[in-house]
Amino acid sequence: MHSGRVRLRLFGKLLLTYLVVVVITVTTLGGASLYLVRGYFLQQREHLLLVQGRQIARGAAGYLSGGFPDRRTTQVILTFFGRVLEARVWLVDGSGQVILASPERHPVVGTMLPAKQTKGVLSGTAARFSGYDPLFGRPMLTVAVPVRSDRRVLGAVFLHTSFSPINTTVDRLRNLLLYSTLLAVVISTAMALYLSRRLARPLQEISAAALDMAKGNFDRRVQVDSADEVGQLAETFNYMAGELGKIAEAQRRLESMRREFVANVSHELRTPLTAMRGFLEALVDGMVKDPAGRRRYLAVSLEETLRLNRLVNDLLDLSRMESGQLAVDLEPMDLGELLHRTVEKLEPLAAQREVLLAVAPLPPLPQVLGDPDRVEQILINLVDNALRYTPAGGRVEVAAVPEGASVRVSVRDTGMGIAPEELELIWDRFHKVDRSRARSGGTGLGLSIVKQLVGLHGGTVSAVSNPGEGSTFSFTLRRAEGFDSGDGRG
Repeated sequence: MHSGRVRLRLFGKLLLTYLVVVVITVTTLGGASLYLVRGYFLQQREHLLLVQGRQIARGAAGYLSGGFPDRRTTQVILTFFGRVLEARVWLVDGSGQVILASPERHPVVGTMLPAKQTKGVLSGTAARFSGYDPLFGRPMLTVAVPVRSDRRVLGAVFLHTSFSPINTTVDRLRNLLLYSTLLAVVISTAMALYLSRRLARPLQEISAAALDMAKGNFDRRVQVDSADEVGQLAETFNYMAGELGKIAEAQRRLESMRREFVANVSHELRTPLTAMRGFLEALVDGMVKDPAGRRRYLAVSLEETLRLNRLVNDLLDLSRMESGQLAVDLEPMDLGELLHRTVEKLEPLAAQREVLLAVAPLPPLPQVLGDPDRVEQILINLVDNALRYTPAGGRVEVAAVPEGASVRVSVRDTGMGIAPEELELIWDRFHKVDRSRARSGGTGLGLSIVKQLVGLHGGTVSAVSNPGEGSTFSFTLRRAEGFDSGDGRG
């Protein structure tokens, strides 16, 4: 409905514009042409009567002066020119009386013409009259030529002609103009219809596509057939549709991630809370009588409380990092010393899990740019993750080697490994590899935090693994050469 109204409005405007332009143009040009043609024919007719009137006057001069030709011959002359010129020819004497006329024996012979018609011509000046003539009862063109002999005005020759021949020619031109106008209207209507369809079709498509976009469909595109303004509009619309589609897709992904995040957080919170509730209810109800059992229940509740605390802290850190509110204080640091110190802190945990934790022999390492506390957090997360998925009797080794403008730090374990299809997912929030085979429950946020923190340091993360052979997680830190302390806050 809407696109149809667009087409009709556009067609009506184009059609009206073409018709107005054509009618005004043809009418103006036709009117001017008719006026000029009528004036031209009238001028030519007047000139012809004037020239022929002078010839008649020269012949009639002899008759009026009493010489040759005689009356009869003069009458023949008047009749001849009257037929040739399709005019009424009168010979007037010096008093203004008509003495001869064509055709012969015309009733006007003997009539005294009004002084206003004869005064000028009898004084020696040719005259011209046009308009309604009471003697003929219709509009006439009259030319009066004085008849001279020896510089004396003996009379005058009056030539009267009707406007009918001129009007007939003008009427024919007017009819031709009318037919031309009708033809121009037909052609302009056809052109307006053709152009309106060419213009309306992409506009209809744009309108329909806009309605689809309003319903959430951003895949529809408008066909572009021209390089004019309408074609540019269609291209711009297609570009806009593509950009809006990307935005909508990003919003859908964000909403999906939000729902998944809420679901994961809910699950991670529900598990320890459920366990704590069960143990505490058992203690409150007095179901556990012996002191050793109560201590065990309280220890499990404490462990779940610490797990909740780690989860909340990890969530807060991840939220601050993703929102850009967490800054790292970059400074030159001794990476080797930090590796040994961090491993010493984690050795009791490794001993508890019966896993050998060690630092591989390190080559000479340059200083790197890093925030010591955050780099230690990265190492703790990676080592804790490796210990969790390495069975008793296994080994976790921390190493570092220079690599171009960076230093690569790696944590290698002899655990169960990771399947190839899951290797790209391990950096996602709450992703856990085979929960049943993990030796203790983590939050599922450690590796995601590692990726964010390494990114804040300007480094990259990577993971290599073969199922059953263990995994190697590594990250890079930039060398400290050329470091400007004024730029140390990331």
